[in-house]
Amino acid sequence: MKILGFASGLIGVSILKLIKMYRISQNPKLLKKYEIEQKEERFIAIAEKSGRFTFILTIVIEFVAIFMLTLIHQDMMATIISTVAGIQTLAYLITFYYLQQKMLTFKSCGLANLLEVPYVF
Repeated sequence: MKILGFASGLIGVSILKLIKMYRISQNPKLLKKYEIEQKEERFIAIAEKSGRFTFILTIVIEFVAIFMLTLIHQDMMATIISTVAGIQTLAYLITFYYLQQKMLTFKSCGLANLLEVPYVF
């Protein structure tokens, strides 16, 4: 039943996002404003920093939970959370390394502007 509630929440948020994008696409003034915001470096930097902060906060909370679960002898839950934290960290490191190599390759070829993809919130 908990999964159904979570899935319903995701579907609801997705529907609201689709409605928002439809309204933006139908109004030229909102579309222009949206396009400008997507390419503005300040918003891109804020999005990157907030994503990095959220990742670090999540990892710290997971490690605190692992420590607490170990103290109360909930080894199975601690193992599950440890695995999730490890997978998250591994995915972050692989993505970071891949993007770093991609950026270095494009900069050496003079194609760095190809990486400027607008963020979609």
